[in-house]
Order: sequence, then C-alpha cells, then structure tokens
Amino acid sequence: LTFRIELDLISQRGSLYFHPRHTIHGWRNNFFHAALKNLYAALSLLSGQGFLMHSSAVDLEDNGVLFFGRSGAGKTTICTMFGRDNILNDEINLIHKSKNDVYIYSTPFLGSLRMSTRHRKTKLKRAFSLSQASATSVQPIILKDLVPAALQCIALPSKSKILETKALENLTGVIHKDVWMKLHFCKNTSETTKTVVGSL
Repeated sequence: LTFRIELDLISQRGSLYFHPRHTIHGWRNNFFHAALKNLYAALSLLSGQGFLMHSSAVDLEDNGVLFFGRSGAGKTTICTMFGRDNILNDEINLIHKSKNDVYIYSTPFLGSLRMSTRHRKTKLKRAFSLSQASATSVQPIILKDLVPAALQCIALPSKSKILETKALENLTGVIHKDVWMKLHFCKNTSETTKTVVGSL
C-alpha cells in the first residue's frame, strides 16, 4: 500500500501515513483520493459543524447557491448554466456552520468539469433539492421531505452509527426553511438562471 489512515472516532483524531518508496501522482490515484475524501468526510462530521455533500455549488456575487439530489438529478448541468467562473465545485462541497452563518467551501474532490482546486468560500444563501421538469419553479420543501433527500447526499465514509447520527445532527443544525427549497428546473438556461437569481 502507498498509504494508511488511522482514525479514532472517540478522540476525533486521525493520522495519514505514506509509504516512502511510492509517489502519489496528484489526484489521479483513486485509492488515495477515496481515502482522503473519507478522512475529510469523517472529520467534518465529527467537528459537529458540517459535512461533505454530493452537490454542485455556485457563487453568485457572494451568494452561495447549493444544488443537491440523487445521481442524474442535474447537479453538473445546472451549475454550468451560471458559467465556469462562478462554479465552486460540481461534485462535492463542504457545508460548514460558523457561529450563526452557514458557508459553502469548495473542495479538491472534483467532478466531470475538473474545475480549479483553489480554495473558495461563500455564504450559503440557497440550497435546492433538484428535480428536472418542463418548466422551472421554486417551491418550499417540508422538513420530512428535505431531511431524507439531503441525508442521502451527505458523504459517509462508513456505516458507523456515530457518523450517521452526526450527519443528522449537523444537517438539522444548518437547515433554515427560508434557505432550503425545492427547485424544479428545465434545461432552458435563461429560464433557469433567471428563476434561481430571482429567488436570492
């Protein structure tokens, strides 16, 4: 093996060990990528302040907009409608609470767009559960629908009960009814971007 990770869930500390005779070639080593993502996911959950989420996100003039949903829901499609310069990440973002504010942080865990890995942070203004439709509209989402939809998008490194409980706790700590909503969207860029921007 080229590396080994040891994580203590009780002390919330971990170590990453590298074999000295092997070289990791950037992010192309899939095993290293997965191990680092799992470590990052576990530590973000155990911090009690956030989580990694399978999602795409854009920064629209310091308004962070998060898009999440099942595989194939259109996370990459919709974020590209806002232009590459506004995209934080099209695959995995860190959602983190700091005092009374919630922020989206870009991560090095890239999707198909292979965006720049430079560190970016923006305040979360809207979080949309996605579904594709013939016309674009924004609707409120009730808690009993939101929680399972969001939980299935949170990155869990294992089936640990501790981490599953932390995911639920951390999610409920960042949910605000005026921020988290349902977005039915069509592939008409003008219609969809106008609706999203109009909701901010």
